[in-house]
Amino acid sequence: MMKRKAFTLIELLSVIAVLAILLSIIMSAVGNIRFLAEKNQSASNIRELATANLIYAQDHGHFSPPSNLTDTIWWHGKRQGGDFDGTGGYLSDYLEGGAVRICPIFKRLLAENEGVQFDRGTGGYGYNTTYYARPDMMLEPIPSGATRGSYQPWWARGNLPVNITAPSRTVMFTSTAIVRMGGIVETGNSVPYRHLQNGQLGERSTPTCHFRFRGEAVVAWGDGHVTFEKRNTRIDTSQNVYGDNNSPYQVGFFGSVEWNGFWNPRAQEQLPY
Repeated sequence: MMKRKAFTLIELLSVIAVLAILLSIIMSAVGNIRFLAEKNQSASNIRELATANLIYAQDHGHFSPPSNLTDTIWWHGKRQGGDFDGTGGYLSDYLEGGAVRICPIFKRLLAENEGVQFDRGTGGYGYNTTYYARPDMMLEPIPSGATRGSYQPWWARGNLPVNITAPSRTVMFTSTAIVRMGGIVETGNSVPYRHLQNGQLGERSTPTCHFRFRGEAVVAWGDGHVTFEKRNTRIDTSQNVYGDNNSPYQVGFFGSVEWNGFWNPRAQEQLPY
C-alpha cells in the first residue's frame, strides 16, 4: 500500500492565499451589488419626488412652495414640537406612504457621523428652493397694510411651470447634506453656488449637494428624468455658515457655477433668474 504524501507548508500556504483572494473577490462583488441596489433605490426615491412635484403643479398651477411664511410647513413635512416629522408637507399627499423615503446610503452615513440635526424628514434629498420658489417676484413691493401671514414673500411661493424655461437642464432635487457641528445633517435645500440678493447674484452659499455615491450625486431634473453627476472638484466649496470644514464630507456642486449653473433655468441667457 502506497503511503499518501502530505501537503508541504508551501502548498498549504498557496491554498490559503488562493482562498483569501477568492474571498476578497466575492466580498468585493457582494459590496458592489449592495451599492448598486442602494444607488438604484435612491434614484427611485428622488424620481418619486420629481413626479410628485410635477403632479402637484398640474393640480395647483404652480410647483410646491419650498416652505410657508412661518417656517412650519415645508415641501417634505411639518414641524411638530420644534422638529420636522416628515409628514404633512406640501408633497406628502403625492408620495407613497405620505413621506419621503430615506436614501439607504445616507441613513448609514448618518449613523456613522451625524451632526446636530435641524431639518428631519427630507430622506437625504433637497429641493432647488431658490428657483422653484418665485425669484421673479423678489423685487415686488410688499402691499400696504400687509401683516404676517397675509402676504407670501417670493421664497414661500411655488414657481410657475412656464418660468422653468429649460426643465430638462434645470435641477429640481438632488441628494443633499450639510456639514454642521462636526458631522453631516439633513437639509431640505439644494442650493446654487450663489444666493439671490436684491435681484442679483450675491454671496457664495454653503454647499449642500451631496456626492455620496462614490463621488456622484443623484439629480432629478425639471422634466422628471434622473441622472448621477460627478462633483466639479475645481470649485471652491469651503464656505460654511456654521464654520465647519466641508472637505471630508463630499458636498459641492457639479457642472459650471456661472450664473448658478444647472440650478438656474436662465443661466444660459446669463440672467440671475
